Amino acid sequence: KQWYQRRVAITAGEKATIRAEAELKRLDEQLRVVVEEVEKLQKTNNESFIENERLDEQIYNTETTLKNNLAIFKKSLTDVTRTKGVMEKKIVTERKEFGHFKVESAKKLEKVRFLEKCAQFKYLKFRSHMRNFY
Repeated sequence: KQWYQRRVAITAGEKATIRAEAELKRLDEQLRVVVEEVEKLQKTNNESFIENERLDEQIYNTETTLKNNLAIFKKSLTDVTRTKGVMEKKIVTERKEFGHFKVESAKKLEKVRFLEKCAQFKYLKFRSHMRNFY
């Protein structure tokens, strides 16, 4: 009878061991799945970190380019404004000179017309004199 009780106890212990081993295998499998998921998450996290670094660098480069372009634009705008001022002064000067030239031209034209009339008068006088001569 003792032997039977011992055998039943051993059998119960073996069954418990078998159940414990099965539970351990199940837990090992769950742990393996969790470890794989953690590794995947680490890989994704690393890729995200690298992508974020790349995007940060791209943003920095874009900001730098925009700042440089803005500086160039401001300088160009300043140059255009300065050139516009110079050109406006030149236009005013040219208008004054043109006005002076216009007045001078009008005076010269008047003088030329006067000389033409004098020449025409002298020609007519000469022609009249030549008619009288013949």
